[in-house]
Amino acid sequence: MTETFKVFLSSTGGDLDSWRDAVAAALWRKDGVEVIRMEDFVATGLPPIALCLEKVAACQIFVGLIGFRYGSAIPGRVTSFTQAEYEEAVRLGLPCLMYVAPTDGDLDIDHGEEAELRGRLDRLRARVMRANTAGRPEAWANADALALHVVEALQQEIERQRAASAPGFTREKYGARIKGRLEQIAELMAAEDAERDQLANEKTELERRLSDLDSAFADAQARIQELEALLTREGNHLGFERLERAEKALEGGDFDAADALLAEIEDDEELAIKRAARAAFGRGKIAEERVRWQDARTHFVRAASLDPTKDHLNYAAQINWQLGDYAGAERLARQGLTVAQSEANREHEALWLTSIALYIRLQGRLEEAEPLFRQAIEIDKATIGEGHPSYATRLNNLAKLFQDMGRLEEAAPMYAQSLTIFQQALGDDHPNTKHVARNRAKFLRQHFPDDPAIAELEEIFGPDIGREEG
Repeated sequence: MTETFKVFLSSTGGDLDSWRDAVAAALWRKDGVEVIRMEDFVATGLPPIALCLEKVAACQIFVGLIGFRYGSAIPGRVTSFTQAEYEEAVRLGLPCLMYVAPTDGDLDIDHGEEAELRGRLDRLRARVMRANTAGRPEAWANADALALHVVEALQQEIERQRAASAPGFTREKYGARIKGRLEQIAELMAAEDAERDQLANEKTELERRLSDLDSAFADAQARIQELEALLTREGNHLGFERLERAEKALEGGDFDAADALLAEIEDDEELAIKRAARAAFGRGKIAEERVRWQDARTHFVRAASLDPTKDHLNYAAQINWQLGDYAGAERLARQGLTVAQSEANREHEALWLTSIALYIRLQGRLEEAEPLFRQAIEIDKATIGEGHPSYATRLNNLAKLFQDMGRLEEAAPMYAQSLTIFQQALGDDHPNTKHVARNRAKFLRQHFPDDPAIAELEEIFGPDIGREEG
């Protein structure tokens, strides 16, 4: 009698309904497969989420379609049904065949969800793609193509489970698995231009293992022992049953369950690190309130080292600057620049270039600061434009640098241009406008006392502009 495999089909709703129906219909047509999905449930006395999770636990394979809606939230919680179903499958160690819709296709439209839900969806999509081999973009050409991909992946998983259920992990099984994968690669390389290099590298390595199967099998057995020890050491909080299932799968040469558990541990640790960073940042704010600057520096620097976000790095750099450690501030600002460049965030890149230049200037390295200020100014031109107050601030900073360097004829027009931008953007009464006006007036009184612009500044901002400190 043929074994029946229960498959739980989950997807976001409202955006993937027709795709989900096509996949369900294709799975129903496959012999030995029973499809379970939320819309087919019969009402019981259980709450909907409890019934969902109970049905997931009754399945051997989980298929998930992740699109562009986060979906309905579980009553009383912020988590969606789709995410809860996926997390339960991962918790149970079920094989998860996940298909994440590509963001460059016609499907990626705004479905009207609020920003918080879009953020949750983005995190779910990223988590799924880290932990699973998600469906290739061509699988989403149309609903029928996706259904075909899912059925083929499901057949491979069923064959893998049947092979793994046979006793032992033998040299012969390992060799057969390598040969099977080489056959798949040969088919894929005929169609997958984008992945051809990666597939070619995998083919070369698998052929090497096949040529010396005894050594390769010994290496695989050693990896299995190392992974069993790692799961035992790091996964106790995941529960005995899940660990036992993953370790049993490893003994049969199946690495998928172990990979899913380790991905979950990795996510948990990442969240724990972020929580620790936020706690350290909070302690830094408390230390600031208590005027304990050294303690504040310790906490802010720790937050930046744990989770180098813009705010964490900026606070850590500024507290170093306030304490006179300009070199320490520079190091943190350079780290911020690296993060901004890796994220292709041009506005943050301009901010960090300016910060580095300011800290370098305070260390007396004036010649090094100029190109950094100029880079920031060029980025501002291309992003926020020349009428933005931040652009004016960069000009004011460069003018101060030129003043320090004795390049007064170059500094004068930059002070003037910076003030004009602030006046047009914020008005004469804004504190930032007055601050820049004081800088220009003080500069002119010191270096160009006969300049008629001084009288204009006095008329607008008062007769003492530039005389007072500020």
